[in-house]
Amino acid sequence: MSKKDKNSDIHQPDDKFFKIIMEDRENAKDYLKNFYPELASKLDLRTLSIDTGNYITPEFDLFSSDTIYNCQFKNSKKNVKLSLIWEHKLRSEKYVAVQLGLYVSLTMHKMVKDKDKELVPIIPLLFYNGKKKWEPKGISALFEKHPHYDYFKRFLPNFEFLFLDIANCSEEQLYKLESDYFRSSMVALASRDDSDLIFKRISVIFDFDGTDIEMTLLVKYVFQFINRSEEELEEVLDDVLFKNKKNKIMSILEQMQEKGLKKGREQGIKQGIEQGIEQGIEQGAKSKSIL
Repeated sequence: MSKKDKNSDIHQPDDKFFKIIMEDRENAKDYLKNFYPELASKLDLRTLSIDTGNYITPEFDLFSSDTIYNCQFKNSKKNVKLSLIWEHKLRSEKYVAVQLGLYVSLTMHKMVKDKDKELVPIIPLLFYNGKKKWEPKGISALFEKHPHYDYFKRFLPNFEFLFLDIANCSEEQLYKLESDYFRSSMVALASRDDSDLIFKRISVIFDFDGTDIEMTLLVKYVFQFINRSEEELEEVLDDVLFKNKKNKIMSILEQMQEKGLKKGREQGIKQGIEQGIEQGIEQGAKSKSIL
């Protein structure tokens, strides 16, 4: 497995989790109203709909996950595209504005090439839940220290983007999200780099009445970050959850454990076969050299 593939595996749980959540229209509305009230106040959120169009070609897959919504402005039939871009990094990305600029330009370019599509503005919304606080710079800010900045700054393709560092949102802001499952998901995403914090917030995270699929998705995401013994886990679940919910969580964890053990055994057998083949090749090569 290449280094790139390994890195994609590390971030994959976050990418999939966020993308599944944000592809729910009601969650997207709640996200906009809670974190970007000024933008939400200008939009007719009744017209919010997911855009299934393919704008970015595979060779320009700039972000691990993105979800695009179409929405009309209030009292207008004019559209705007809201690009919810998910970028999870363990450290800040200095040139993220350049990536965003290319993303926006490519998306607009594909609109222009398609004669049936109208060119509409794009508002990039960048979501981040890394461990360290991050204040991403715009393109203009990247050149501020250049000795000739005052002359060429007017030529820079500068633009703004909306940025949310969920880990630095207050509990008050997180807890006032309307949808209980969306609130649980955002609290989990905000706490993912602090095992003690995610454990402390476990009653809030699992305070929702959702489907078995939603429960499974959240359990699988949350418990990869909790480092506690089974006894500690059962004790805290007894304190904060109803018995039926605790039983569901423990059942999902047991299934995950069995699946992990099976995968581990299969991987061990596979590695054993590969090592056996390698040893056989080496022994064959040695025998050939002797002959």
